[in-house]
Amino acid sequence: MPTEYRKIIYSKYHTTQSGRDKDIEILLHKQADFFSKEILPFFPDSKKCSILDIGAGNGSFLLACKQNGYTNCIGLDLSPEQVKIGQSFGINELLEADALNWMKQNPGKYDVVTAFDLVEHLTKDELMEMISAIVNSLKPGGIFIFRTPNLDCPLPNPYARGDFSHETFLNKHSATQLLYANGFNSVSISEGLIQTNSPFKEMVRKSFMGIYRICFKIKLFTLGYVSSDILITPNLIAVAKK
Repeated sequence: MPTEYRKIIYSKYHTTQSGRDKDIEILLHKQADFFSKEILPFFPDSKKCSILDIGAGNGSFLLACKQNGYTNCIGLDLSPEQVKIGQSFGINELLEADALNWMKQNPGKYDVVTAFDLVEHLTKDELMEMISAIVNSLKPGGIFIFRTPNLDCPLPNPYARGDFSHETFLNKHSATQLLYANGFNSVSISEGLIQTNSPFKEMVRKSFMGIYRICFKIKLFTLGYVSSDILITPNLIAVAKK
């Protein structure tokens, strides 16, 4: 990914985007807790499965894995600032490296490859090359899990357009197409997790969400869409099996 704007953006990605005006330690553990709830339910039961997290950022997903007993994990990121932050909190499994080259050099090695908030940073050609490398790096029956902004969300722009370095956006249909086209045998696309920190606010949010879903389904019906084909959360979660 040699473009000039990426060199500038990624050199201080934490300072200017992912961790701007936030307490680093609180942010790291908050993200790890969220990953434990949103992503780890899709994981294999074996705590010894080999895990590669690409675009690992500050290593919060690696922290979630370690906290939940997964011991064979490694994360890669191009941002030296992000890697330095993660390592300063003891996440030594986080390395500064090019994920594409790493996967090409390690064929058939991993049970699980993950990529959170990464695919939207790639052009379509780059994304196709990356997915091909992921398939190559997985063992037979291995799984690829990624999270990305959901373009079908009624209000997608805060996530989709909230980062200058975003390039490509997906919905349920295009994500499914992308994964099958690259050789995966089964694909499941689901809604990303939404939660608030306050139990009372979460109860109110869930109530409003139920009402919102009903109204949105009425709108889809009016426009002739099948509501089961449309996800409405800001993020989508894709799970693909080789």
